[in-house]
Amino acid sequence: MTLRTTAKSLARQVTPWALRFVNRGMRYPPYDSAAAEEVKTSVDKVRLATIALALRTIDLENIDGAMAELGVYRGELSRVLHRLSPARTLYLFDTFAGFQDGADARFRDTSAELVRRSVGGDHTKVQIKEGYFPSTAEGLEDERFAFVMLDGDRYDVTLAGLRFFMPRLVKGGYLFAHDFNNPESDRGVSKAFAEYFGASKPYVEIPDRWGSVVLRCA
Repeated sequence: MTLRTTAKSLARQVTPWALRFVNRGMRYPPYDSAAAEEVKTSVDKVRLATIALALRTIDLENIDGAMAELGVYRGELSRVLHRLSPARTLYLFDTFAGFQDGADARFRDTSAELVRRSVGGDHTKVQIKEGYFPSTAEGLEDERFAFVMLDGDRYDVTLAGLRFFMPRLVKGGYLFAHDFNNPESDRGVSKAFAEYFGASKPYVEIPDRWGSVVLRCA
């Protein structure tokens, strides 16, 4: 049995336990009531609880830096990020028109205006970057990030996200990637991570619905 097979088997065993644990509510949740409310109503409680913990940690440790989400779709997570860390600048990168090649019809039923409405609240800290990444990151070369979510689904945009954000991730900052173990898009996310990190693998898989990974910058 390979290490990869063993890890997948363990994830299948851990996932039901983790869901039961989060569904019952953490006995000592190290985040506030707003985060607990979001986790309780989420369809992916493990993922959102992990994100809430990360946001709480960077706040408690006074880690400076912006937040970014690459692959926003309809802004469900964007709203949560802004609600839980309203003082941080939040950059939202998306085409809001699906994939560039047009062969894949997913993720077209959205718009920048729909995301603005979804995020709600004070938009002074929310920067929507509409268009194709990494072109939409031009001008942000000197920005530093404490939290990054990569949710571009495909190999090329995920690799571009790693190349842009990893050198700008501050010490103690978190980078998440959604769909790492998702077979859609020809496992593009995991292939991009293998390309960027090689054999070092500084990330940890978490047992959420679509197989995310997370790393913290040392």
